[in-house]
Amino acid sequence: MHYLYFLLFAFVCASCNNTTETAGSESIDTTSKENTVENKPGEMVPEPSGTNDACYMQVLKRDTIVLHLTNTTRDNISGKLSFDNYEKDGSTGTVKGKRHGDVLQLIYSFASEGMNSVMEVYFKEENDGMARGVGEIQTKGDTAYFVHPDQISYPENGMMRKVSCEQLPAKYR
Repeated sequence: MHYLYFLLFAFVCASCNNTTETAGSESIDTTSKENTVENKPGEMVPEPSGTNDACYMQVLKRDTIVLHLTNTTRDNISGKLSFDNYEKDGSTGTVKGKRHGDVLQLIYSFASEGMNSVMEVYFKEENDGMARGVGEIQTKGDTAYFVHPDQISYPENGMMRKVSCEQLPAKYR
């Protein structure tokens, strides 16, 4: 039952229209185009430091979602995903999965409310960010998954903007 409440809360947060890009007293500039390389659609933009890291962040009022990808090859994507919720339990865990065109299909393994859980998450690369996929979800055991992956939508208000990984607060790296 906790899983359903968490999923419901996560999707409500994603549907919020407030996209202020600040975290605490730190301000994140998501419009910087310095040192960018023009890439083909569906390719990850490499970090200027030469690493394969890519970071995305969305702040909705006092809730923050951060996706930090540390391996972004076509066949193997891995990293960290954090939901930092104000006055509610958040979660942080690992993501692993694959790319299908401009869509990342990932498995999110995390601990929340003292329980280990697994959730299927989809992200779609759009412009200079990642849109989080939403759709009908079912839970079986400790795993939440999309019932109809072909019907997942990627609303603009679920968009995380690309940020420099060095700009992320330490707890999200």
